[in-house]
Amino acid sequence: MKLFTRQIEETQILTNLIINKYSNLKTARESTWKTRIDAAKIVSHRNTGNKNSIWTNDYPIFNTLPKKAIMTVCNGLMGHVMSPSLNWFRFNSINKNFYSTDKIAGASDYLENVQQSLLQLFSITSFYSSVKMTILDALIQGTGILLSLDDQDHGKIHYKCIDPQFVCIGEDAYEQVDTVFREYSLTAIQAYQLFGEELPKSIIESYKNGSQDSTSFKFLDCVYPEGIMYSQEKKDNIKVTIKKFAHVVYSFEGNTIVQESGYDELPYHIFRYRRETTEHAYGVGIIMDLLPDILKLQDFSRTMQTGSQRQSEPAMYFPYAWQTDGGVNNNPRSTNYVDMNAGQPYSLASTLRLDSLLNVISKLEDYIYEATTAKLFDILMRTADVQQTATWVNEIKGESLVLMASTMDTLQQEIIIPVVMRTYNILRRMGYIPPLPEQLKETAKYGQIKIELEGPLIKRMRSFMQANGIIHGLNFIASILKINPNTSVNFDWDEIARGGATAQGLPQNMIKEYIDVQKIKQQQLQVEQQQQERQQLIEMSQIAKNTGNINLEHMNNMEANSSA
Repeated sequence: MKLFTRQIEETQILTNLIINKYSNLKTARESTWKTRIDAAKIVSHRNTGNKNSIWTNDYPIFNTLPKKAIMTVCNGLMGHVMSPSLNWFRFNSINKNFYSTDKIAGASDYLENVQQSLLQLFSITSFYSSVKMTILDALIQGTGILLSLDDQDHGKIHYKCIDPQFVCIGEDAYEQVDTVFREYSLTAIQAYQLFGEELPKSIIESYKNGSQDSTSFKFLDCVYPEGIMYSQEKKDNIKVTIKKFAHVVYSFEGNTIVQESGYDELPYHIFRYRRETTEHAYGVGIIMDLLPDILKLQDFSRTMQTGSQRQSEPAMYFPYAWQTDGGVNNNPRSTNYVDMNAGQPYSLASTLRLDSLLNVISKLEDYIYEATTAKLFDILMRTADVQQTATWVNEIKGESLVLMASTMDTLQQEIIIPVVMRTYNILRRMGYIPPLPEQLKETAKYGQIKIELEGPLIKRMRSFMQANGIIHGLNFIASILKINPNTSVNFDWDEIARGGATAQGLPQNMIKEYIDVQKIKQQQLQVEQQQQERQQLIEMSQIAKNTGNINLEHMNNMEANSSA
């Protein structure tokens, strides 16, 4: 459906702009192509057998540790960050006066209901499996792509991980992805179901002739900020929609545009494991970083496998007289013919030092397992080692969490927040979520409704940071108090105690509410005041009694003197 009517030449101008943009994006992508492909091949990732796939000639895999390590990291992130069994995020709000949700009437209840609605939706869709595959793509080849689409006709939301090999992306001036071009194929019947009579005549004829299951056609899905398709011929932008992002579907068959629409939010969510260059918009994955070492590991493992076979099944050597084919082969179980003066056949054992090679492989495996951060998740899952103190284990876990902080921040900013907020907005537009309460409308106006992760990994990160700060702070305070004890009045010891207990993981239901603590402290103060007043009365009474005894004795002495 086209929102704006335009002449044929204007449509052709937009078509040319789309093709030129795609060509430029594809050129930028090719600068990272080989390394990303090699990284995927070395761990047999996305080898689906698709004839259109680029992952066709995989490296022979002699050591599966790299694939095991990267799956450990991916499963660890999903299990510790956004498992369907957890309330792994919550909404929070800060208005223009920086009031938190707790101080905005009705805000907490509304946002909690929204959170539960989204968690329920995620659990009955392909959300978690799609996010997991997106994370795996980013860990291996630097970039993962998640698509979230709303189905207004059926009241549904679909999530799908898109194969990065078919996607080109572009960024804005702030290095945020705002342009996604995706190439895909459809059969004639699939295309007709989506685009109907807007298709080129050749596809419509193919559909009507019944060849819809045997022939596929290529399309280009283009999403970009409305207003960037500028025509030098018309000295103007070719408008597609009134929304923030334009959506154009181009058919290679017939060289024509078959659909124009728009999105309020970018439906593609791009997770880049690490972005370290301004030359292109793509990220760098863990496997890409470790590719030279993984190739060495595969080479050594192949040699180890061959050497072991040569020792267990050595090559056999026979006299020339027994020869049927020429050539010498040292492979295991191979047969060779030599001049041994018609002697008896013998075998040639391998002289390869397998113990030394095994040591090299073991060191490489340890390095790769640790460098992929797989070891960090092993440590996080490990209970306190009986041979190590609990403090040591907690410190090691804390250091591991710090190393994961940058990855978690990128995951949150590029995947979790965009997809959760887009889902929230879609459900609100569909009417499944009630409108914002009046108290929150001003907050939403300033864009301060935000997502906070609440999974175990995030909580442990916060706990470690806070506990570490408290411990170092207390050590500093203790040294100051030795010099000048009067400085104790600068510190709120109640807050230090509450914060320290929370940082150590003590459940909140075991810590008294702040208002209850204030009541208890008020009661304690009243009791102390009463005890002080009682003590003062006792002391005054004693003083009065002593004073009375002195006066009585003085009067008796005076009477005795007068009588004399």
